[in-house]
Amino acid sequence: MEPFARNGYETEARKALQKGNTETALVWATLAQAEATKKTAGHLEEIRNLLSKILFDLKDSPVKR
Repeated sequence: MEPFARNGYETEARKALQKGNTETALVWATLAQAEATKKTAGHLEEIRNLLSKILFDLKDSPVKR
């Protein structure tokens, strides 16, 4: 059983592979990976911002560690 596609690009890549068109499948798969990377980068930016805020708050805290 094939894994469930996470986005339309993956679906199109699978369709192209089923038709034997590996070049087209590679293009679709590359687009799928780019989309996943973009989402991950957005999450990493959110994490970085939260950590920065936490560190800033700790620096200004009156409690000594």
